[in-house]
Amino acid sequence: MGNNIFPSKLQKIIVFLIIILDQLTKLLVRKSFFLYESRPVTSFLSLTYIHNTGMAWGFFQGKAYSNIAFIFIMLFILACFAFFYKQITQHGGKLSEYAITLVFGGALGNLIDRIFLGNVVDFIDFHFFPVFNVADSCISVGGVMLFISFLVRKKQIL
Repeated sequence: MGNNIFPSKLQKIIVFLIIILDQLTKLLVRKSFFLYESRPVTSFLSLTYIHNTGMAWGFFQGKAYSNIAFIFIMLFILACFAFFYKQITQHGGKLSEYAITLVFGGALGNLIDRIFLGNVVDFIDFHFFPVFNVADSCISVGGVMLFISFLVRKKQIL
């Protein structure tokens, strides 16, 4: 398997595509919307341009320490995933490999925003849920997949 966090070319491509899709959608929103502008798509979905200085879904929004702290937290989490990749995927199988791929791609997408913009651009607004972006979606789906992979693996062991 080597020392590379993502042994397969497909995983590297997926991470790259997540980052590209995330950054392109955020750029499109930044260029097409005024900050806090909202445009309805359906009765339950709008595109709403906000700056998120907090964590996922706006938690800890507006805290003075948040951007630098979250950059270090994100780097630490990414380093842990990289360091424990082999152990995690041995226990969780292929599903966990692709779960980590999604989390990694999403985390890198948001990390790019924090480093270069000082905040994360969010724009997907389901009205009943905090506003989020493509990277957040990948992190959430990857997290659920990782949880499921461990549940499935635990059942197989028992």
